[in-house]
Amino acid sequence: MTIVPVAGDVSPLVSKQVDGFWGSAVNQHISLARAGVPNHIMTRSEVGAPEHFGVLFALESTLAERRDDIVAWLAALVEGQRYYMGNSDIVADHIVARSPALQLNTEQLREQSAAIISFINVAGKDLPLLRLDEEGGAQAISQLDAQGQLPSPVSLADLLDGSLLDEAYAVLG
Repeated sequence: MTIVPVAGDVSPLVSKQVDGFWGSAVNQHISLARAGVPNHIMTRSEVGAPEHFGVLFALESTLAERRDDIVAWLAALVEGQRYYMGNSDIVADHIVARSPALQLNTEQLREQSAAIISFINVAGKDLPLLRLDEEGGAQAISQLDAQGQLPSPVSLADLLDGSLLDEAYAVLG
């Protein structure tokens, strides 16, 4: 594989200058399909990598000084995702109505919302919102180690502190 930097411009894919494009399954893929450009999504899981390994990082000092604020923020994120998942069409319509200068397409935004929801939950997993797929995280660390990407041994326990999210869920009841 030869990596060619193209930033966010999909035109090299459309003009067949490149065979693939690292992009968003809920943005470029849908935009291309709606423009009549056939394309296929190859997810990370199709090539043996964990699909979702997004994490939030914070300094230890920030965690110590602003823990209550961070817990409240996480609770708000969970509530926001819950609302979005149950009302994505309403959210899409609101975004279009609030941003007329962007000339957004309501149906496209609704389609993107549905695609986003399909990625919020890890396929085949029953994880609470924002909860890290620990099996996938451990797999990612193992893959990085096998590639020689880690300067020293690391375990998921070295990196992960789920207590803040536990507290956020406790706040939510």
